[in-house]
Amino acid sequence: MKNKVIFFLGTTLLFFTGNLCAYVQWASQVTGFSSEYTDKGHFYRYRTQQILGKPNKLPAKGSSPCAWSPAKQNAGLEWIEVAFQNPQRIRQVAVGESFNPGCIVGIDLISERGQILEVNLQMAKSTPDGMFHAYFALTSAKIVKVRVTLDTRLVDGWNHLDAIAISDENMPVKAEIQIIEGLEENMIEPLPQTVNSPYDEILPIISPDGNTLYFDRKNHPQNTVGDYVNDDIWVTTLSNGTWTEARRLSQPLNNGNHNYVCSVMPDGNALLLGNVYKEDGSAFGGVSITYRDSAQWSFPEPLKIEEYQNLNEYSEFSLSNNRKILVMAIEMDDSYGDRDIYVCFANEQGLWSKPLNLGKNINTAATELTPFLAADNRTLYFSSAGFSGFGNTDMFVSKRLDETWTNWSEPLNMGPLLNSADWDISYTVDAAGEFAYFVSYANTNNNSADIFRVKLPKQAKPDPVMLLSGYVYDEFTKMPLKAEILFKEQKIQKEVGVALSDSRNGAFKLALKPDNTYVLWTNAKNYYSVSDTVSLSASNASTPLKLYLRPLEVGATIALEQVNFIRGAAFFLEESYAELDRMVQMMQESSSMMILLEGHTDISGNKQANKILSENRVLAVKQYLVERGIEATRIKLKAYGETRPLTYKRDEASKKRNRRVVFRVLQL
Repeated sequence: MKNKVIFFLGTTLLFFTGNLCAYVQWASQVTGFSSEYTDKGHFYRYRTQQILGKPNKLPAKGSSPCAWSPAKQNAGLEWIEVAFQNPQRIRQVAVGESFNPGCIVGIDLISERGQILEVNLQMAKSTPDGMFHAYFALTSAKIVKVRVTLDTRLVDGWNHLDAIAISDENMPVKAEIQIIEGLEENMIEPLPQTVNSPYDEILPIISPDGNTLYFDRKNHPQNTVGDYVNDDIWVTTLSNGTWTEARRLSQPLNNGNHNYVCSVMPDGNALLLGNVYKEDGSAFGGVSITYRDSAQWSFPEPLKIEEYQNLNEYSEFSLSNNRKILVMAIEMDDSYGDRDIYVCFANEQGLWSKPLNLGKNINTAATELTPFLAADNRTLYFSSAGFSGFGNTDMFVSKRLDETWTNWSEPLNMGPLLNSADWDISYTVDAAGEFAYFVSYANTNNNSADIFRVKLPKQAKPDPVMLLSGYVYDEFTKMPLKAEILFKEQKIQKEVGVALSDSRNGAFKLALKPDNTYVLWTNAKNYYSVSDTVSLSASNASTPLKLYLRPLEVGATIALEQVNFIRGAAFFLEESYAELDRMVQMMQESSSMMILLEGHTDISGNKQANKILSENRVLAVKQYLVERGIEATRIKLKAYGETRPLTYKRDEASKKRNRRVVFRVLQL
């Protein structure tokens, strides 16, 4: 039996301010519908499930795949029925009409016992945020479902509903934007004319130290002219508080294709680039990396990503400061909408895992693009057309909540000072989290895209990191070296990043978590890898490290300082394996190298027993190398026991110095 709810809105109700403790529920389940639009190749777009939860796009109204759409335009009566998690007595139903509003002709309430109550819509109201509100007297029954009926002939074109809510109060249920707090207009500034020009400046990428800015400049007369595009990579540096005149980079980074930087590493010696470069000057979709050697950039090398695909013609990428995490905006078979944001992880061989979708907290049935992963590897800035905002596409920030990479905080809109009624994309943030750089067409004097920066409020900042600087030198000549620096957190014994030193001065930088202890491994061609332990704190982060490498040459003698054994035995301690693996790598790279392993003990105990112990220990090292593919004939052994101590002192530190395995280079 159908009962009609009869109500009258009097003066008291019209001016009711509402109870701040009003209980509002958004639909949690679709229990029936007349039809839904199917977007071929995109399972989630325009489907009934888009009506669940809070409004996706409102109050910015317009056609969006993040709303339910009937299968056809102007077909007549259409309906959708939804359920709510908790039965409750209600005074209001609110419906988000995101596109072509004005078609709602019926709302039915369904109680716990299946009673159907028809709502009188004569006094229903629509508000500027796109919400349609039907008010009535408090129901005596607890409501579990609501059915909304449309007559799609009333408004020409497609008709979309974004959300349905119920409330026990008359205060209008609002479609609200979750905005970061603390941002003020005086925190925003345009970059000077040395950077911004009458041409479009887009896709800015700031270096982690905040002193170098790469960007894409379109249609400039100095650009490389291609068949279809005219945009090149330009760069400017911050000197004494002033941005220098931007200059265009040369080949091979700029060619006749779409050239842009995706990420710059803390040391400034590696750049992630959009597209895969070909020797003939052409390019195709993907991502590449280039390294600086002296003042020149190497030819970009493509990243090898397992099962990589992109069903979209566009893509954007962001590489973490430790070069171990790659986030990207691409379209794959499991995408929720157009482009989604994915993540890949690098293994120690430099290969990248299959892209993992970041999940529905980040990705919507619309488009996500221009992701930027902050230096903390936890804070993500990205642009989306699928969340409530101020225009077509807004910028958002979200925090990763665990190690799954699919659990994220609710994205916060960067606010109306930064997000306009148009497209707002491409934020990049320095490692300190002080400034975000972005592109806008608003407030420019030449109607072109310009680069701005904004001082970030606390709520939008990434977690703190520290930039640790250092230099790599030849131990004997003290000349700077080009080297690879690998680092890991000591407590987890896992490699967590890599950096490169500049061959011109040996300089490198690492972005690291503060108040942590790290082990750094430094590798250079024809030099033996050495390790250093650094306990990073605010007091020592500003002091550059100086790392010295010993050249590999015939006669060179090098102690394996990180290879340690159980006391009185030939069994390795856990910390030994990293250096043993470095030895394997060194001998694989120098296939003709022959070495002599020398074993030494401290001067305590029985001499004969010490000699046997030193022999067993060098034999254990040899066995480890052989088991990993090094020919046994390349390794000779010598056990000295306690006969060649470095010191005759008997304190514990002196004993540790004397207990060692040394290798001597016999042949290269």
